[in-house]
Amino acid sequence: MVIDVAAHISLLLYQNDAVVLPGLGKLSSTYKPAALDHIQGQLLPPAKTIHFEVDDSVQNDLIQRSLAERHHINATQAEILLEDYIHSVRNALSYEEEVDIPKVGKLYKGYDQKLCFAAYDTNYNSTSFGLPQLQYRAIERTSESRK
Repeated sequence: MVIDVAAHISLLLYQNDAVVLPGLGKLSSTYKPAALDHIQGQLLPPAKTIHFEVDDSVQNDLIQRSLAERHHINATQAEILLEDYIHSVRNALSYEEEVDIPKVGKLYKGYDQKLCFAAYDTNYNSTSFGLPQLQYRAIERTSESRK
């Protein structure tokens, strides 16, 4: 049985405001209210956007406990699975490869060799999940209708 830790991170972000990747940092979400983009002519629904904070000292066993529960494995197996995933991420980053976390974003090293994160456009707000962006066009009135 192959357990996809990266896909599990995405699932946890729908249910939690933050997911700690031990030894790397923390993915956290921020509420973003609905907005109008007058230039593009779009109505954007409320959303939760994802940010990454580099902090290898932060610890939390949420992902480890969740992996164990969801995949019916013990805590030691979940810890080893998570450590292997973090090791593979660090290894890929050391070779300056991008690490894709499906539906969440990409981790990569910037030109200054600092860890960077580019979030995908996924709405993690469970109350507005699935609401599309709406296109609109301004109503043009003729001079006769203004009178």
